Amino acid sequence: MTRLLLIPLSALALSACAVIDAPLGASDNPNWIDERVAEGAETREAPAVVPLLTEDLAEVLRQKQSEEAALAARDAMLADARGAAPEDRAGEAYAAEARARTNPDQ
Repeated sequence: MTRLLLIPLSALALSACAVIDAPLGASDNPNWIDERVAEGAETREAPAVVPLLTEDLAEVLRQKQSEEAALAARDAMLADARGAAPEDRAGEAYAAEARARTNPDQ
């Protein structure tokens, strides 16, 4: 039953969207930019380079120091993790301990 309603309603919605004219914005005078340039309203030159960031030098240095501290902490953590590797135990001993832990009390 829902398909019976869904198909005609979706077709109706699509056809309604196709019929509606979208507003074109400033279609009454599309050459306003060319007219403004011809008038000489904009006489400024475009900058050679647009800077990406306008941060304070102190802020940049603080971020660099913070980044270096975070990387040093990461390196220390990785070194500790490598040094604390578990000992290699025989597979049978590990299996025996695992069985003892998993067997329920009777």
